[in-house]
Amino acid sequence: MKHNKIVSVLGTLTVTIIFLATSVYAGDLILSKKYEKGGGSVNWTNGDITASGVGVPPANARSLAQGRAMAERAAVVVARRNLLEIVKGVSIQSETLINNGMVHYDSINSFVNGFIQGTKILKIQEYSDGSVNATVGFNMRGEFTDRLLSQTTYVGTPNEGLNIDYNAIEKRQVQIEEKEKKIGVSKDNVVIEEDTQTIYKIDQGVIKAERKDAIISDKTLFTGIIFDASKLQKTQPCLSPKVVDMDGKVVYDSSIVSREFVIKRGMAGYVNDIENAHNYSTIKGNPLVVKAIQRKSSTTLVISNKDAETIRNANKNSGFLQQAKVVIVL
Repeated sequence: MKHNKIVSVLGTLTVTIIFLATSVYAGDLILSKKYEKGGGSVNWTNGDITASGVGVPPANARSLAQGRAMAERAAVVVARRNLLEIVKGVSIQSETLINNGMVHYDSINSFVNGFIQGTKILKIQEYSDGSVNATVGFNMRGEFTDRLLSQTTYVGTPNEGLNIDYNAIEKRQVQIEEKEKKIGVSKDNVVIEEDTQTIYKIDQGVIKAERKDAIISDKTLFTGIIFDASKLQKTQPCLSPKVVDMDGKVVYDSSIVSREFVIKRGMAGYVNDIENAHNYSTIKGNPLVVKAIQRKSSTTLVISNKDAETIRNANKNSGFLQQAKVVIVL
C-alpha cells in the first residue's frame, strides 16, 4: 500500500494536494488532508467523507453562552468549507475531479454546494479556552454519487446477453455462509464442494475458495470480483473506476453497472490489502481475483486479455459487474 499519494486538483487553477493514507478500521483506505483550522478525509472503503473546523468566541460576546454559541456556528462554517475543499478533490474518473464538474456544469455546482450546506453535524467538542471543534460529514454513496455520475458519465442497466439468476446467487451466498460455519468446526479447516470442485479453507483468518482444476465452470457462481492493483504505483481511487483489457476493450465501467447498485454501494469498494478485500461485505464468499498488470491512467486499470475473457464468462452467470460487486486493492 502506498502511504503518500498526490492528487492534482484541476479547475480554473491547478493545485497539488498531498493526501496521507491512514486507517481507522483495519483495511480501510482513507485519504486525509490537514488545514490550518481543521482537516478532512475520504474513506474510500465505506464511502464516508468528513471534515472538521475550529471556531473561537468573539471578543465582543455578551456572555459565555453567547460566545460559545457563536464559536460553534463559526466552527460548523469552517468545517463545511473544509468539507467542500475535500469534495472538490475527489476524483470522478481519470483526471476529472468533482471540481471540474462544478466549473463546467452549473447544475453540479449548485447541487454540491447545496448538499454540503445540508450535511450533518457529527460531533461538537468544546475546549477550555472557549474554542469549539465541529465535525461534519456524509456518505458519498446514494444520492450524491447518483447525481454526479448521471451528469458526468453514462450509467445504465445493460443486462442484454446475460443469463443472471439473482435468486441462485442469493442462494449461493447462503450456501457459502454455511460453508464458513462448517469450516469453523472442521478438523483441518477445509471443506470441499464436490459439485463445483471448489475447496473452501481458512487462510490466516480469511475464507478463501480455490478451484481444484483451476478452470471456471459455467455453473460456478462468484460473489464478486477483486481487482488487485496493489503493485501499481500512483493508482488512485475514484467514483467511476474503469478496467480495460490489453486491447483497450472495456471490462468494467459505468456503462456496465446497473444504476440501482451504484446508488446502493457505489461502483467499487477500495481496501489496502488483499485479505481485507476477501472480507469485504458485498463480495465475501467466493470472489474472483484478478491482478491488474498496468494502468492506463491513475484510475483506469489494465488486465490481461485472458483474465478479461474469464471475467466476461463468469459474469454471464453471476452478474457481479452489473451489481457493482467490485473491490479494488490499492
